[in-house]
Amino acid sequence: MQNDFLSDSGFYAKTKRSTDMGLAALKKINILIEYFRKNNLPIIFIHSLYGEVEEINLPINFIQPVDPKGKSKNIPFNDELRSGSHKQDLNEILSKKLKIKDLVIVGVATNYCVKATTIDAFHLGYNITIIEDAVGASTKQLHEKAILEIQKYYAKIQNTDQFTKEMGI
Repeated sequence: MQNDFLSDSGFYAKTKRSTDMGLAALKKINILIEYFRKNNLPIIFIHSLYGEVEEINLPINFIQPVDPKGKSKNIPFNDELRSGSHKQDLNEILSKKLKIKDLVIVGVATNYCVKATTIDAFHLGYNITIIEDAVGASTKQLHEKAILEIQKYYAKIQNTDQFTKEMGI
C-alpha cells in the first residue's frame, strides 16, 4: 500500500478516485502483517513504478516500514508493471530461496495490481488466497467484478476473519 493510493495528495485523490476501500483495507492488512511477523513468515512489499504515479512525485511510503537491515523476512520489491509476480527475480526469491508455494495477496487496486499479480502467480503454479476485505479498488463495482473473476479462475477468496480463523489466530 503506497501513499499514492491512500493519501489525500496521492494519485488516486488527484485523479478523483476514491481512497475509501484502500483505507478500509489498510486496517485489515495491518492485522495480517502482525500475524505474519509474529509467526516469522515472509512479507513481500511490492512498490509499483509507473508513469502517472511517478509524475506526482509523492514520497512512497508503505503501511509498515521495511526493515533495511534484513532482521525480519520483509522483502521490498520494485516493479515497473502492475503485477508483482511476472518478474523472474521475485519468482526465484519465492520459490527457490523461500520455498513458498502458497501466497496471500492484499493491497490495491483489486482490478489492476491484485488481479494481475494473482493471474501471473497462478500461471507460475502458486496456490493463492486473496483476502477480500484487505484489497480495494476505486469503486465497489470494479472491486466486485475483479473478485468474481479471480475467484472463478485463479484464487481462493476469504475475508480476514475467515483466514485468521483457518490459520488459528
